[in-house]
Amino acid sequence: MIRVRHDVAALWVITVIAVSAGWTGIVTRVGIDQVNSGQAVFLSLCALAAPVLATLMVARHPQERFGPLLGFTVLAAMLAACRATDLGPVAPIAGITALLTAPLPAFVVSRYSALTFPPRAVRLVSYSFWAAAALGVVLVLVLTLGGSVPPALWFTAAPGRVAGPAMVLLVVHSALVCTGPLGLAGTSVIRRMPRASRIAARPILWPVACWALALTASEIWAVASAVGPPAPNLSNADATLFVILPAFLAGAIAAGIGWIDMTVRIPTSPSGTPLPRTRTIDVERYLSRALADPSIRVLYPVDGAPGWVNAAGRSTSPETGAADRATTVIVRGSGVIGLIDQDSATTAYPDAVELVATGAGLIMETERLRASAALDLEQARLLAQRLLVASDEPRSALRTTLVDGPLAELASIAHALAGGTPVVDVVARINAVAADVRTISHGVFSASLTVGGLRAALGSHLVPDRRYPPIIEMTTYLAAKADPAATIEETMGEDGPCLVVHTGPAPAFDVRDRVTALGGTVSNQDGGWIITVPTAAGQDHG
Repeated sequence: MIRVRHDVAALWVITVIAVSAGWTGIVTRVGIDQVNSGQAVFLSLCALAAPVLATLMVARHPQERFGPLLGFTVLAAMLAACRATDLGPVAPIAGITALLTAPLPAFVVSRYSALTFPPRAVRLVSYSFWAAAALGVVLVLVLTLGGSVPPALWFTAAPGRVAGPAMVLLVVHSALVCTGPLGLAGTSVIRRMPRASRIAARPILWPVACWALALTASEIWAVASAVGPPAPNLSNADATLFVILPAFLAGAIAAGIGWIDMTVRIPTSPSGTPLPRTRTIDVERYLSRALADPSIRVLYPVDGAPGWVNAAGRSTSPETGAADRATTVIVRGSGVIGLIDQDSATTAYPDAVELVATGAGLIMETERLRASAALDLEQARLLAQRLLVASDEPRSALRTTLVDGPLAELASIAHALAGGTPVVDVVARINAVAADVRTISHGVFSASLTVGGLRAALGSHLVPDRRYPPIIEMTTYLAAKADPAATIEETMGEDGPCLVVHTGPAPAFDVRDRVTALGGTVSNQDGGWIITVPTAAGQDHG
């Protein structure tokens, strides 16, 4: 993060120096009174937009490296536009910059995370970029040392013709700049883009295609203009080509990345770090890219959940009450496998929505099962948390009972004895404390439960006349003690023998957790509650 900010700060410094040097050259070499167009102002504003764009991209994606690179791309394009003007040493610097940074836009696009290029495509674009940059260095040395710089590369007072070897290098450089990165990037994007995404991506495909054609024409013109007798100055058509082309190049790249950045949601953590690209995230990213809607949410129906759950297994609900929201239900056969919560504007293209939903349905069934597993994991975590709290509550209640009851009474007796009260006078109080301690020692369960079992503890309740493992008896006792009319019967369930408790009041959460931990069930039927406790579970918990 700090290094990226340092790159942006360096870009600001370089931009200010470059703009200052350019205007210094205009004042000293051309004359401010000779500037009769707005090209200088236009290029200056575009150059200053480079660090602004980089700053905005870094603020939005602080962990990505493409922000400063995008800014350097815009600045390089503006410097390249100045190469055909008599600005003294600025013109050769601008021409060299144009040779070295011509493939930089493709290099930046290949590293933009939202496009998710295959690693092989990224490597090939990198090789093309570094090969073109190295060849540009060779061209600069050959042309400068040979004293034969064509006017198409940068302004010189004594332009010369290009020799055969330099012409071959120019042709190879043009092929690397145009054919390599642009062809590879274009085919990679089109091959990996779903049909619906291609329809949604038309606003960016046309500017990129025009940019590719314009850049190819520029390179061909640069090579062709080096052939034949040298010309001391460029014509108006040539100057227009070199000024407009870099501006259009930078505008197409900035607009394209901005369009993708606004329509494709890149999930990040609260710290700004991009989240791992799991299959779950890819489902929503696929739908966001295909429908150009960054607000899309995918929800799944899960057995046992009261409503919809998201991919993380947490219960949620679609925004059905909002006028700007719409929902698309994905159905396979007779079952619902998912729901897409989207912007209502996407419903204006029902064919695209249907096509995207059909493609998403192929992977949403797997994601629904993944969400179901996540929900089970979340419920298990909550169950363990409640059981931990429940295990602490009796201990805390016992401590409070002892402190407020027998311990407080014993402290009072000790104070009375210290004050001279005869022992005979406090014997009755000591016996009362002993009785309280015996009562408390039975805990939350009555002594009859430990000695005589469920029938002895519940009295008039209809319960089986036999003993069960202690954990079964404790759970059943807690489930039935709150309702004097509760009934308990032993029956054979699907998984073996079990105790079925019929009670009116809803069982407490700690009772439900105990039953769930034993493999039982809690259900609400006809206004009452049916609690099933497998008796075989006591064998494993005894």
